[in-house]
Amino acid sequence: MSEKRKIEAEVDFKDMLKNPHRLFGLFYIIVFMVILAGGIYYVKHLDQIAFNRGGYTVPDIDLSEFKKVERKKGGVKPAIDLSLLKQAGEEDIKKGKELFVRNCSACHGTEGKGDGPAGAALNPKPRDFTKLEGWKNGPDIVNLYKTLQEGVAGTGMTAYEFLPPTDRISIIHYIRTLADYPPVTDSDIKKLDEKYQLSKGIVEPSTVPLPIAMNKISDEEKSILKKKDDIVEKVINDNSGEALLLKKVAKNLDNVIYLFASHKLSGNFDDFLGKIAGDPVTYGFSSSVLRLSKGNLKALFDYLTKLAG
Repeated sequence: MSEKRKIEAEVDFKDMLKNPHRLFGLFYIIVFMVILAGGIYYVKHLDQIAFNRGGYTVPDIDLSEFKKVERKKGGVKPAIDLSLLKQAGEEDIKKGKELFVRNCSACHGTEGKGDGPAGAALNPKPRDFTKLEGWKNGPDIVNLYKTLQEGVAGTGMTAYEFLPPTDRISIIHYIRTLADYPPVTDSDIKKLDEKYQLSKGIVEPSTVPLPIAMNKISDEEKSILKKKDDIVEKVINDNSGEALLLKKVAKNLDNVIYLFASHKLSGNFDDFLGKIAGDPVTYGFSSSVLRLSKGNLKALFDYLTKLAG
């Protein structure tokens, strides 16, 4: 007959410390409680965790760094007479020098020797136009134009595509007076025209100063927000099936309505499906929207599109 163990009325903690294996039962309870708490947290934050959403900050932007532009109506610039590329008159060279001093002398110096004050800290140093050795693009007219059009990668030479083609050609005419540059050939002119379409004219877009552009964007945004607020109020007071469905699956109703009011989600049902399937939280929906049938999603899309006009 086996000996029955005596049941203890109270827990002897000192004995437990001497025999730690008796704590295993308590350890399992603690592990279970931790897992349970983690599961509750996961379910509560399912949308953010499942779609890898996190907080972010928008950095401050120093608008003074943006290039100042004048308000200008765009259009088609007239074609260039290619014969002028071979022969430069005194007026062309004079104009080119004025443009060079205004746009290039800070780095290249007033005499084009690469000794301008802004070029002192540049590496590599600005081009000395009085010398024809060591050119990265080459000193022929095709590469001179290419440099002004595209800049030179890995150097301080930026593109000057904002200057009209005629101004760039005038600058080239002046630069070519600083040394014994290669003559301009018919082959050079043909290459230049084939690559940059100088004889066909150039389409120039309209430009507006940054403050005017920002004010216009701000006015448009205010109009969209007013429209969004009106639609949200309609949805809140609407008890139709589509409205109730929307309020059920919308995690952020304002965000959903804003995206439709600004036409960033409206328009194409297949695009709408693709976007919310990839990340519904970004578009203001909860993950429950993914469990709706395609018919319900279509009804929801048509309802929102109709509200957004």
